[in-house]
Amino acid sequence: MVDRDRSLARISDLIRQRLQPDQRSAWRHQSSLDFAVRYQELVKSLPRDRRLWKYNNNAMQPYRGQLDAMSRNYLMRCKPEELGEFKQLLAQETRFREALYGSGTKEANRAQDYTDNKLHELYARMGNSILKDISAYRSEQEAVSQTHHQPSVANHLNGLQKIFSADIKAQRLAKREYQRRQADQDREREQDKKKQEQQTRFY
Repeated sequence: MVDRDRSLARISDLIRQRLQPDQRSAWRHQSSLDFAVRYQELVKSLPRDRRLWKYNNNAMQPYRGQLDAMSRNYLMRCKPEELGEFKQLLAQETRFREALYGSGTKEANRAQDYTDNKLHELYARMGNSILKDISAYRSEQEAVSQTHHQPSVANHLNGLQKIFSADIKAQRLAKREYQRRQADQDREREQDKKKQEQQTRFY
């Protein structure tokens, strides 16, 4: 029983620690082309609402196959020894449970259920880790995008300000020109009036 307890503890340790990447951001820096392509596909296709980004959420059902493939890709390339140990320990525990429950009984499937549940736990943890990394990556990309757009917005506002300033200047010039013409017309009318008065006096 002591050895079995150690085996069960080791299985949990492998799922929670040993089979996971050392750093979460390692997901986006994988050297595998297949992994990188799948990563970018998820970046583009995942729902906008990140509250849904949980491996066991029903909304993630269309993406679980992609996430599982990425997890397997990583495990076989980066954690082959730990993965081999994990499979060996699962096989031992499965055989123990088969011997315990027997075959041909309603309880017989419980041995396979244990293996399936542990595999699901592993893929769920890795899937959530990938989703968290993609979320962080998206946030970084959005921040960069906003930073790049700010000068454009500022330039646009500056352009509008120049247009408005030019319009105001043009309006002022037009007003001055109008006032000048009005003054000229007033002077001409005044001169015409004086001429008429002089002519009236002459006659």
